[in-house]
Amino acid sequence: MQDKKSAGEPVNLSRRRFLASVGVVLGGSVAGSGLLFSACTANDSAKTVTLTNEKPRYICPYDGKAFDTFEQLTQYISDNYPGQQPVTRFMSPYDNREFSSLQELKAYLDSMFTGLGSITLNVNGTMYTLQAKAYWSLSFVLREKLGLTGTKIGCNRGSCGACTVIIDGKAIVSCLVLAVEATGKHITTIEGISDSINLHPVQQAFVNNNAAQCGYCTPGFIMSAKALLDNNPAPSMDEVREVLSGHLCICGHTKKIVDAVLRHTQKRLKEMNELSVIGNPGNLDKQIVDIVTGKLDYAADNLPGKKLFVRVAGAKYAHARVKSIDTSKAVALEGVEAICTYEDCPVFSDTILYYGQEVAAIAAVDEDTAVRAIELIEVEYEVLTAVLDPDEAMKPGAPLVGTFPDRNCYPREESRGNIEKGFAEADIIINRTLGWTNYFQHGTLETCTAVASWTGDHLYIWTGSQNPFNQRSLIASAFKMPLAKVHLVSHGTGGGHGDKHDRDWSIVAAVLAKKAGCPVQFALSRAENFINRTHQFPVKATIKMGAKSDGTLTAIDSTFYGDACSNGWPLVVEANDVLKFTYKCPNGSFKNWTVATNKPRIGYWRCISHPQATYLAEIVIDMLAEKVGLNPLEFRLKNIVTPDTPDQDTGLPLASNGIRDILVQISEAVDWNRNWHKPGARILPDGKLHGIGICAHIDPHGTMARPVGATVNINRDGTALILDGISRASGGTNSAHCHIVAETLGVRYEDVMVGEWGNTDVCADGGFQGGSTRTITGGAAFHMAALDARNQLFEVASTMLNVPTDEIEAKDGRIYEKANPANFRSHAQVATRAPPPIVGRGYTWEKVLQRPIHGFPKGSPCEVRGVSGAAAEVAVDPETGEVEILKLINAVDTGKAIFWKGCEGQIEGGIELMIGQALFYEQILDQGTGATLNAGYIDHKWPTTLDLNSDRHEAIIIESDDACGPYGCKGIGEPSVSNYGAIANAVYNATGRWIGNPPITPAKILQALSDST
Repeated sequence: MQDKKSAGEPVNLSRRRFLASVGVVLGGSVAGSGLLFSACTANDSAKTVTLTNEKPRYICPYDGKAFDTFEQLTQYISDNYPGQQPVTRFMSPYDNREFSSLQELKAYLDSMFTGLGSITLNVNGTMYTLQAKAYWSLSFVLREKLGLTGTKIGCNRGSCGACTVIIDGKAIVSCLVLAVEATGKHITTIEGISDSINLHPVQQAFVNNNAAQCGYCTPGFIMSAKALLDNNPAPSMDEVREVLSGHLCICGHTKKIVDAVLRHTQKRLKEMNELSVIGNPGNLDKQIVDIVTGKLDYAADNLPGKKLFVRVAGAKYAHARVKSIDTSKAVALEGVEAICTYEDCPVFSDTILYYGQEVAAIAAVDEDTAVRAIELIEVEYEVLTAVLDPDEAMKPGAPLVGTFPDRNCYPREESRGNIEKGFAEADIIINRTLGWTNYFQHGTLETCTAVASWTGDHLYIWTGSQNPFNQRSLIASAFKMPLAKVHLVSHGTGGGHGDKHDRDWSIVAAVLAKKAGCPVQFALSRAENFINRTHQFPVKATIKMGAKSDGTLTAIDSTFYGDACSNGWPLVVEANDVLKFTYKCPNGSFKNWTVATNKPRIGYWRCISHPQATYLAEIVIDMLAEKVGLNPLEFRLKNIVTPDTPDQDTGLPLASNGIRDILVQISEAVDWNRNWHKPGARILPDGKLHGIGICAHIDPHGTMARPVGATVNINRDGTALILDGISRASGGTNSAHCHIVAETLGVRYEDVMVGEWGNTDVCADGGFQGGSTRTITGGAAFHMAALDARNQLFEVASTMLNVPTDEIEAKDGRIYEKANPANFRSHAQVATRAPPPIVGRGYTWEKVLQRPIHGFPKGSPCEVRGVSGAAAEVAVDPETGEVEILKLINAVDTGKAIFWKGCEGQIEGGIELMIGQALFYEQILDQGTGATLNAGYIDHKWPTTLDLNSDRHEAIIIESDDACGPYGCKGIGEPSVSNYGAIANAVYNATGRWIGNPPITPAKILQALSDST
């Protein structure tokens, strides 16, 4: 079967893409690489005629039929639409200039708007004259021709705000403006609002409020904020939200962003202990100045003006085999420099497992040319039967997806105690099936991107990666190269959340770069990223629980089913952790089933399977509490695992566990004892239904991962540079490592800098940014590296102070004698005397106790857990089904908050991501074809500042002093997003109806309210 557009395939073209292939409405001032002719009749009735660059085609404005000549078109109109006026005037879509004949218009367009033409742009007060094509967007010209890469690209559809610049005083998304349109205007980019010394006040406000995580969205937010404040120096909260609603922060940092724009820097009072650096709320992110000025480099910022651009061809069937592929027409298109397919690129395959799966990629002089070339590729398929419904996939005789050799399911089971005995002891038993939960893509603002360049037989890669060293290994393996010849740099990563940990895009870029003989940039379009990158997978659960009449749990029998989609990754095997770890129960049977279907692939999303599992499990916990006669808080406090309780399966001690403190504090924050009521029992004055809910969560994240390395260099002036082998995929890990190094060396926080990071040639392997492990695992390595460097300084100081090294201490920038602090030298004095270089090297320690706890001695193997909880207060409109968040409290056990602002930002971001999971995120597939129907932010209904009401959110840091991590820390990134079940429980408390298949949409609530059962 030949490749062609399928009935279920969505029409989802960007404005520029639409212009490049079709044209614009009459009177528009832009056009694409296909030349559009706007034609008018004598009565000024609009007519549209399109001419492409390859072959003139004239389109009938009444029925869309195409003709090779204008004469054929006019004759056709005369014969078939005799009542219509003939075409008499022709208008240029670029500037609305009118002509009396087609020939005059063609001559004008040929001279002014085809090929390259000279334009002059006024950018940041400097006049630039350059050659540009008529269809080049302003964002493309700013980045690739002028090298102003602070303007970011997130969607090329005007839906994310990352590319915002100021034009004549107004904030404009530059991806929707053609460069030719911007001539004669004053353009200001992020590079133009500050000098090399002084930040703009808006930038300084973002710095002071730590209003950035991955940082990719930050320049766009700042430009809109500046434009607002230039015209309205004292905006209200609602005005700020309205202006910023055109921007997306996928990391969930809008609370701090809105606060920064309002020039309100949140201050917290905190009693400091003996530590000088760690936990100080005033310490700023080490990289935030580079972020707010647009200087932090991301993959696509490299080699501007020197690279080709890539687009991919996706399969039009959910399950098929490629029989043949013909790229000859694409190769012949002017501007195409290289093509790769499954035949010569190890990433692609001739076995198609989902709609949109890549079968080929093209590198061309610009993205529009690459898109046109993709459409010329002809693919012949053998179409196979697809299965999209996981319930259908589990049935006997279901079509095999191909992930497993003889079935679509992969089982796993764990147990403890005697499950039959546990239920026999129960006075009350509940058994419920809930799900499926929502299927969605991570939506990182920076799509998966890599720039590849070959120098001889050495390969250079710039990419956004959560796992730089592993990615380098995979690339080297694909090309059968030694690691020493693959040089990978991953500085800024515009959001990760688990979406940027594999090799695919880098290898495609490298294959095409080798073929083309020049650098190549592979950057998925927003739609391609929604289809081809990893997704959070749906989960369904059947949970049976038994309890005594006083509420004590006696048995848990749970089965979680995970729709692992086309790659069949069995991540659902961890879903039962939330029940195994959070509640004390002596008898349990914990089963997991991974199910393969023909959907776009799944992978890590923050906390893997635990957010979905927590959502379903915590609903059942509330159901059981109601049957027992306890309110949800009472039931949880009765059954949660206490800090001194060893792991119920391994018997190992928990290095920390702040779950009880979390439940107490979040319940106080929502005034639980006063606000909780029976389901449906409270109606607010405006007629909305009031509800309150709570959720508890313990998972295996935030722990020690595989060992990693760290390097600390001491300069002659006593300052230090850390070399960190990870990228900036989220906010604060590099800064947390700087805190640990400063505390260990005994220097000021400002005296420790991030030297280089994410560079496989310079840094030690920093491991994988996943599992919330970087602060604790990398932090342990940096603690040891700093100790190594400190010991070298102490050896020199011993001679200078005339005391043994074991009698020396370092703090507040001084190295001194413990018994006589007046006998000291500064770090600079000691470093100057030390033989260079002073380089500290460190390695992660094992997952063992660093101090004794609960009767377990130091050095004992232990478990480190991610611990969190949330409380939600909502108002549900019974007429519209809308859920309004009145208050949402998120508390996370941080162990020790190393980088206070970073911890706070992670927890606040978790709140916004919980709202997204509960109420918004959902990727919708056509059930006939498997095509994604909402592959974009707008159709995906991604929440903005207007949806989030961040002033109603509260982040609570619970410090439990972990006994395994350096200075008592552990990871928090994933536990902070997992408690969106609190919103579901609050909705139940408001309505008396459970919504077991999120997102909780108005339609589902209205349906539930109308259901008398």
